[in-house]
Amino acid sequence: MAREQKPRRTRPPAENQSQRRALLDFGASGARALLVEMTPDGAEVLGYGTAAGKTGFVEPGHAVRRDVILRLAETALTAAEQETTRYNALPAIADAALVCVSGPLLETVPVVLDVKRERPRTPLSAEEFERAWKRICRRVIDRVHELETEDHVRRRLVTVEFVGAAVGSRQLVTFPGPAGTTLSVAACGFTWPETGLDVLHQVVADLELELMEVVPALQAVARVLPVAEAVLVDVGQVHTAIGLVEHHRLSRSADVLKGGHFFTARIRAALRISERAAEVAKRQYALGHGAPDARARLADVLEAAVEDWADEVEQVLIRLAASVPLPPRIYIFGGGGRLPEILSVLRRRNWTSPLPFPTRPAVDRLLPNRLHGTRDPHGLLQTPEQVAIAALAAWTAYRPDDVEEVAWRGWQAVAG
Repeated sequence: MAREQKPRRTRPPAENQSQRRALLDFGASGARALLVEMTPDGAEVLGYGTAAGKTGFVEPGHAVRRDVILRLAETALTAAEQETTRYNALPAIADAALVCVSGPLLETVPVVLDVKRERPRTPLSAEEFERAWKRICRRVIDRVHELETEDHVRRRLVTVEFVGAAVGSRQLVTFPGPAGTTLSVAACGFTWPETGLDVLHQVVADLELELMEVVPALQAVARVLPVAEAVLVDVGQVHTAIGLVEHHRLSRSADVLKGGHFFTARIRAALRISERAAEVAKRQYALGHGAPDARARLADVLEAAVEDWADEVEQVLIRLAASVPLPPRIYIFGGGGRLPEILSVLRRRNWTSPLPFPTRPAVDRLLPNRLHGTRDPHGLLQTPEQVAIAALAAWTAYRPDDVEEVAWRGWQAVAG
């Protein structure tokens, strides 16, 4: 006789369940989970957990195994739930989940549409904007089909981001909008391999959660930055994601296939030590530990490695900018971004010569406490590698404005 399968978790009262979200972030070296509760003041952090192991999500050519992803997700989520018992009698349990994605498998598809208006003297209505927005969404879909033909990878659109709109020289802020002859709309689509998204859906279902949304990490970070315009540099373990932010929206992004593992490999080659020893040495160095002589040797190695990495970051920015002025602020974050050389090399670099920065850009390390929209009463989010999941927490509480609401409705109509 088959035994009745027990649920993975004991469910809390329904009125508490509906306000809680489980957030998942998969990187090259493991998974992170965050439990938050929705409040009138934003998302409140309840618990945080991690699990170490290779996911395959951010490494081209690596197999994505559902059983491995599930094990890492369950371990991280269970740790986050147990963390909440330090402050409450019972663990906090969520019923719904959001997942953030990143890495070179994530493609951005920027599209701009100019529409000649039939009634240029009439203020722009929500209906007229929605018609134009649906057109641009269909263009993004067509571009994704072209990408599939080019790289022979079946892709699915995660979402289409509203970047901005203007009538003539006047920005669209609300409805009715400005009058004028031409409506210009900018959008950015985010696409990921279909197989990876299918795995995410299956894993979240196996965790007995409802998947509410899949959100690109840079898109979430852009929305809650302390400034409206910036360059984002997310230094992961196997790659570095670079994004341009306009009006708190990600307008385009690209990747450098170098990250924390690249710096580890340079240490390993220079010191002729094992990969594990090189990784430990790098982490201790980033924390400020070690004898002065050993630190001086590592500093020389890492200085040269970061210069090589920065050369590739610069080339990506040249492609992304396409002669358009870049915002004069660069934010560094991510698990591979703790090395002091990353800040020092980028700060002294002559960015204004090859790149269209109007002034020498300020280079800062981004930490979770600088993001808007999240309350962290227990101080669980402190490090650069937690920025993406902290931004995802704020994303859950974000309230779209009138234009974003119309854009979201139009995208849902086109996506079906």
